[in-house]
Amino acid sequence: MTRAEFAALRQACGLSQDDLALEFGLSPEAVQEIETGADGEEVNTLHALAMERVSLQCAVCRENPTVAAASVRSDALDLAWMIRG
Repeated sequence: MTRAEFAALRQACGLSQDDLALEFGLSPEAVQEIETGADGEEVNTLHALAMERVSLQCAVCRENPTVAAASVRSDALDLAWMIRG
């Protein structure tokens, strides 16, 4: 996940950097550092996974699957098919 994708996902969830900092247990400055940097540079894997999890939670709360990261949507659909049997 690039820094731009991370920021776009946060914004799609309707979260400010301060809101996301609370979710992550980080300072707002740390979230700002995650989102800034060289274009195309990848976000730390742990932060990317945490953002995917937050986007999934946001999608469920809003009943809008398009808010979730694409990778999470695919995995969620696979899981739903397994549950339905």
